[in-house]
Amino acid sequence: MFRTIGETLKLNPEMVRRVKQSYQERREVLFAHPKVKEWMEKEGISREQALFSLSEILHWVKEEEHCASCPGYDACPNMFRGHRSLPQVENGHLYFLYRPCPLQLQHERAERQKRLFRSHLIPHDMLSVSFKDLEMDEGNGEAIRAAVLFCRQFSERKGRGLYFYGEFGVGKSYLMGAVANRLVEEGYSVYFVHVPTFFREIKQSLADQSFTEKMRELETCDCLILDDIGAENFTPWLRDEVLGPLLQYRIQNEKPILYTSNLSYEKLAEHMASTGKGEMDEMKSLRILERIRSYTDAYLMYGKNRRRK
Repeated sequence: MFRTIGETLKLNPEMVRRVKQSYQERREVLFAHPKVKEWMEKEGISREQALFSLSEILHWVKEEEHCASCPGYDACPNMFRGHRSLPQVENGHLYFLYRPCPLQLQHERAERQKRLFRSHLIPHDMLSVSFKDLEMDEGNGEAIRAAVLFCRQFSERKGRGLYFYGEFGVGKSYLMGAVANRLVEEGYSVYFVHVPTFFREIKQSLADQSFTEKMRELETCDCLILDDIGAENFTPWLRDEVLGPLLQYRIQNEKPILYTSNLSYEKLAEHMASTGKGEMDEMKSLRILERIRSYTDAYLMYGKNRRRK
């Protein structure tokens, strides 16, 4: 015959005594815990009040001990990974809230960056740079100030972007990394692409039917960064079927594009005018250039080659 717990305890008074003694001992150990004592004194919590939430207080102390010897986010033993319970007192009532720890916030930032920051063949060091990492000097000061202002006024830009040009290695792409990360921190989606390799691959995507999807990603992100434009082997197809429609879509939808290039506006127009057969198509090239020039502010960057060690 099965007995209830209550019936079993009635038949075993010694067990009842040991259970009560164990409970009292654990209660006294808990009340003697330095963190509990400090908290009760600070908040003016009486033992009688605390007794009503004894299990929650014990849970809080255990999680505090977990956090004191934190094994890392992935191995977090707390009830809710990356969170810790914190006691709250309001009008004499005691309750506990769960708050994210620094590792949880770091994890959330990383997940947000993964979701909002797309890149294509951009060096890893450029994907984590911030404005505080930049060294400002005479050759890049105006460009950096323009980039900072761009981020601050992003929602008011109405599709107007920036065009940074200058010699190889002066920090143009590095600056774009800082812009991208600042915008992602503000909750905007960014696509940062290395133009020469991306344009080469986008033509190949015609064969596997992913061309439309790739173009859609370029068109719809909040901020598009075209890095090293003018270094690609430009063709009429890239100009007329990729770049032209892309610029038109983003202009119509007031979505800005940031460019980096070794070429000025004029030199870029000459580059885009080439048909690859020794001929020039200046009219179509100028049409593309006008879309770029009319919707960007240009900044020359110069100085030492920062990539040289």
